[in-house]
Amino acid sequence: MKNEVFSLSKVLSQYEEAKQKLAASDAEIKTLKAEMESFSKVQAQCEEAEQKLAASEAEVASLKNELELLLNVRTQNQEAEQKILASEADVKVLRGELEILSKVQTQCKEAEQKLSASDVEIKRLKDELAQKNDLIAMLEATISQQDTKIKELDATIKVKDGEISQLNETTAQQKVTIKEQDETINTVWYTMKTSKDLKLVYKIKSGGVNLSENYNKAEFTQADLRNIKSLPLNTKKAILVSAHPVGSFTLDKGDDKMMTLNITDPQKFWSASRYLIIRVK
Repeated sequence: MKNEVFSLSKVLSQYEEAKQKLAASDAEIKTLKAEMESFSKVQAQCEEAEQKLAASEAEVASLKNELELLLNVRTQNQEAEQKILASEADVKVLRGELEILSKVQTQCKEAEQKLSASDVEIKRLKDELAQKNDLIAMLEATISQQDTKIKELDATIKVKDGEISQLNETTAQQKVTIKEQDETINTVWYTMKTSKDLKLVYKIKSGGVNLSENYNKAEFTQADLRNIKSLPLNTKKAILVSAHPVGSFTLDKGDDKMMTLNITDPQKFWSASRYLIIRVK
């Protein structure tokens, strides 16, 4: 850019020198034209002298002297004409150079305008880049904060996962315990035997059977009191030997005269004993 400015200054200097030369040439041309007009007048006088010479030989010598002067003037006039022609040629050259310099000056102005526009665009791009850099810095800071929060959340999630896993294990154990307790609470046993078998296996007393003596759990069938609502006895006569509240069950005969135990209130029925002993015939 500095080289272009230096070249422009040099061209402008040459332009000013050419203008000065052109002004000097114009002044010289005016002077020569004035001399030409003077020479023309002298030539007219020479012609008058020649006429006078024809009229008077006495004036011939004087006229010859004047003629010599006119000849000298004519020579000077010719030299002046040659100078004028040379000056005009120089003027043409200078005018050509002046036109070139004018074009160069115009190009320089256009270059300066483009350079100014480029500077404005460069400044705008720099400002835009600075704004984007600020935005990037802000986003990086936000991302860093989010990363920190994410790490904290990951740590919290890991702790919660551990707690959830522990709770799941506890819940699973509780479910097993509840299931076992539920099964224990709702588990009942029943058996159906004849009088002979009952006498051999259990010691029968008034009011019921004493299971604390000669007790064998393998002789009973295990059941869930919630699922056992009726029990077909496959006999025409049956009596409940174990103690169960009145009104919590019925012994009904079917069309085939076979007895069926219907438990109408399971909770009440099994409240006195979890063991049902039925004597069948």
